[in-house]
Amino acid sequence: MWRYVLVRLYSMALTLAGLTILVFLMLRLIPGTVVEQMIGADAVVSPAMVAELRRFFGLDQPWWVQYARWIGELLHGHLGTSWRTGKPVVALIAERLPVTLELTTPAVAFALALGIPAGVVSATRRDRAVDNVTRVSTLLRLSVPLFWQGTMLILFFRSCGWTSSPTRGAT
Repeated sequence: MWRYVLVRLYSMALTLAGLTILVFLMLRLIPGTVVEQMIGADAVVSPAMVAELRRFFGLDQPWWVQYARWIGELLHGHLGTSWRTGKPVVALIAERLPVTLELTTPAVAFALALGIPAGVVSATRRDRAVDNVTRVSTLLRLSVPLFWQGTMLILFFRSCGWTSSPTRGAT
């Protein structure tokens, strides 16, 4: 039992390390840097100013030093400051978290309310018509892009009269 737990923890640590490296490299390998984005394409700036900004953001350091500093800041809960707004990233996340939770909670509840019974029915009635219908309908729902599903659901509910149109009642 303990061996299994230790193996899983080790696997989790390797996965997290791999993910942090992947995210860090993706952020660093995209074309342009934060300095170039701040300055803009048409700005006339001296090379000394660009060098100073690169030093300020730590872009003059080797990648492994940047990664170590990034991980250290991440482990301390400091996600940095947005260069666009000047606010801490944690504050920006906290501002948007209530709306995110408001949208996510009903979606997860709806998915669980449909998914668990469908899984139980499919497992208890294996290789029967109900199981086949459940599998095919689940596969279709997973295969159709979400934006298309959303558009079709909006049109369906509007045609049934279950939602009000934003233009209805307008003069």
